[in-house]
Amino acid sequence: MLILDGDPFAWKAAVAHEKLSDWGDGICTAHINKQRAVESATKQIDSIAEKLKAEVVFCWSDPSGYFRHELGDYKGGRKESIRPLGLEKVKRMLAEHYESFMRPKLEGDDIIGILMTEPRYKQGYEKIAVSIDKDIQTVPGLFFNPDKDASPRLITEQDADNFFYAQCIAGDPTDGFQGAPSFGMATALRLIMSKKKVELYEHVLKSGKRKGETELRRREVPCDDPWEIVLSTYEVNDLSEEVALLNARMARILRASDWDNENKKVILWKPKQQKAA
Repeated sequence: MLILDGDPFAWKAAVAHEKLSDWGDGICTAHINKQRAVESATKQIDSIAEKLKAEVVFCWSDPSGYFRHELGDYKGGRKESIRPLGLEKVKRMLAEHYESFMRPKLEGDDIIGILMTEPRYKQGYEKIAVSIDKDIQTVPGLFFNPDKDASPRLITEQDADNFFYAQCIAGDPTDGFQGAPSFGMATALRLIMSKKKVELYEHVLKSGKRKGETELRRREVPCDDPWEIVLSTYEVNDLSEEVALLNARMARILRASDWDNENKKVILWKPKQQKAA
């Protein structure tokens, strides 16, 4: 069972079938053949389904906006782009071809994450998340990127948690959350996987003109709590836990435990020690 983020397929197909007509005298118009766009997208999706010998579940984002917009300047750093004509209509037409899910305030990847981690959904089926977004690696299960992967690869729950906590540290400026300054993804993953937090200490200079003076430096020390590791990267930058938590909630691709299905509302993520309180 392929649980697929339909947004990029719809976008690419709509762009490919949008045509510009120049009528002269400075007059130009654009039009789209929605039927051909849908046929193009379904051909690509069905090709993936045939390759992996699986049925398709189509997930698409709420066109009215996402819950992350209510938390901060989500995706505010992205360059403005013109949405292709008829994009939402193309999505709706695609959704008629497959079992389809759209939920209020959620992106397609969030719906993938919920369905992948909800044991009662498609119980007994092998579920494969299909997305080109690297952030889906914060969700455990089989994952397939049609632009990069030859076959699905397994993301264990530990792998997913490690990537999530590292993303909390590194942030994603393109999506509008900056993370902890001076900590990139490679460093963040190393800290999480090696179970090391950072701290400031007073270093006494032993030579040179400033011999005997002290200065603050950073060092890494053992730590078993991943959230404490995340917090340490913010604390050495004089940033609060509130800022760290905001970045975590921006980074979190939802799992079933993060979604109140009865009320169709997001359950904002909290670190374990806060859940137990």
